[in-house]
Amino acid sequence: MVAWWPAGESPGVTSDDLAGAVGARIRRLRKAADLSIEELAGKAGVGTVYLGSVERGAENPTLKVLGGVAEALGVSVSKLTDVDAELTPKDVRREIKARLDRAAPDELHVVLRILDAIRE
Repeated sequence: MVAWWPAGESPGVTSDDLAGAVGARIRRLRKAADLSIEELAGKAGVGTVYLGSVERGAENPTLKVLGGVAEALGVSVSKLTDVDAELTPKDVRREIKARLDRAAPDELHVVLRILDAIRE
């Protein structure tokens, strides 16, 4: 999914949610790689308890830690941090609704024309 967000506007993930979203992404990728938390922690050079805290969003990992985790998982750091790519359909609908609620009447007409064009 390609996301485009105007400058200064946040998509579904706020800065308060970022650690949790990154941690959840790490956990999903770890499980997809069929690695235990102990195995990933060992490969990434971090402690198991610390990695568990990162996965729960209780700790904010440094770039060095993210680099080690990414390397251990065989992905890029951006794969770990691009949490906007994981917006659920419900999150997308909520974001669209919030933006439409703030839109001017002429902007709503443009959105309607765009939606009509997409469905053609």
